[in-house]
Amino acid sequence: MKKNQSFVVFGIFIFLSQISFFDALGQRSSENRPSSRHRTSQNDLTSNENLSDDQQEISDEKQSDHSENQQRSEPFDQRSSMNSRQSAQGRSQVLPLMQAIEKAGATDKILLNQRDFVTQDFVQLVADYRKGKADKETIPVLLLHGKKGKKEDWDSLAIFLAQNGMAVLAPDLRGHGASTKRMVEDYSFGDRPMPRFDNKYLVDRFDMSDYEAMIEYDGRLWFQFLILRHNQGKLNIRKLIIIGADLGATIGAAWAKNDWSNKKGQFTKALILLSPYSTDCLPFLEKLKKRITSNSIKMIIFVGGLQNEYLESSKVIQEKIGGKEKAETPLEEQKVPLFAIKTEKEGVELTKVESFKLPQTFLDFILVRIESLKKSSVEWDEIN
Repeated sequence: MKKNQSFVVFGIFIFLSQISFFDALGQRSSENRPSSRHRTSQNDLTSNENLSDDQQEISDEKQSDHSENQQRSEPFDQRSSMNSRQSAQGRSQVLPLMQAIEKAGATDKILLNQRDFVTQDFVQLVADYRKGKADKETIPVLLLHGKKGKKEDWDSLAIFLAQNGMAVLAPDLRGHGASTKRMVEDYSFGDRPMPRFDNKYLVDRFDMSDYEAMIEYDGRLWFQFLILRHNQGKLNIRKLIIIGADLGATIGAAWAKNDWSNKKGQFTKALILLSPYSTDCLPFLEKLKKRITSNSIKMIIFVGGLQNEYLESSKVIQEKIGGKEKAETPLEEQKVPLFAIKTEKEGVELTKVESFKLPQTFLDFILVRIESLKKSSVEWDEIN
């Protein structure tokens, strides 16, 4: 019974802290008030990088008198945040992260760290965020890495998109990179267990329930963060673009499906999939088929044309979702355009080959896509 009590108490603590954190950030501006199943064939051990709990240092071009021209954002104090709803003083104690984002340049990397972002099932998540232009027209882009991947895999693309005004969020998926901490019970100090976070939650140990949690809880948390930035007038989540590579393509499809299943959501306007695996992606994409064929969501696929497995999977997805296209049909007229590039590279690595110019292709696709939408569907308004 004591064991269960310890988890319940700590769980309530984390849950209330999260609510207060998001609520307090949303009240920073007096004008803005924020309010499956999955099967995977990837069993490889992913890299396990330990990051500091401190926020990453970012360059602060606005403070020329600072000797190193940098600003470190302080960790969020969860205990202080529990009183944030009752006092302005409490709210001021949970704002260092937002203040760091405000002081950062458009392409500066802000670390969203483990202390601040805890899922409903007590996994600490980490992400990199670049704010871009940071206004009500700013397009948000979610970058989801692949198997054995981490958020840093997207650095070059993230910088490029942020340079062009977009707000870019690149999380470490749970079990990857620095998102490997989960609450466990520690019996080191006697019979009574003490809850603590260990650093051994690795993707190679995942079963089906872990992937289901990745889809349900992780997506919910990062969407909450983007909604907060939206309500602060720093981006327009109604223009959301998701880019995912292999495993990330599956997770992106699942998050888009969940988004469009919510009448208060339906923010995702385009999916860019790199080397998707049909068996994993199709259960989610088939539920989006009507949205894709009606152009509510635009989907495009990029794959290495010399890897038969990924190429064949991509062709299956194209045919199942967009229908069989005639060979002479121009790419721009296909419901699900498929670009097969002559290379053995796959996933995120496709974006790093300069001769392919995929970052510019992505940018052009995103801008054309957003421009093609009815203004009423992407008009900024506060989300309750």
